[in-house]
Amino acid sequence: MRSHMIKHVVCFRLKDAALVPQWQELSVPLESIETVQNFAALPLLEQSRFHCALYMEFDDQEGLKYYQEHPTHLHYVRESIPPVMKEKLVVDLVG
Repeated sequence: MRSHMIKHVVCFRLKDAALVPQWQELSVPLESIETVQNFAALPLLEQSRFHCALYMEFDDQEGLKYYQEHPTHLHYVRESIPPVMKEKLVVDLVG
């Protein structure tokens, strides 16, 4: 079976929209994880429910799994982001 590229999108609602620059700084280390491609941490144009989003691509599900289990990612979700985050929505697109 042929692997399909995974487009991983995580939308964040922060405790305050003014925290977007801090969130961007906290997100930068994720780009260094070996399987991450085309990384972006950007504010959303329409700031209604969510303020900002991460976008990255992976060659396949194995690459996404490697990222999710990587110590840098685990530190991000357990330590870095909780103080600024109110809510998140994760979407993985395949194709």
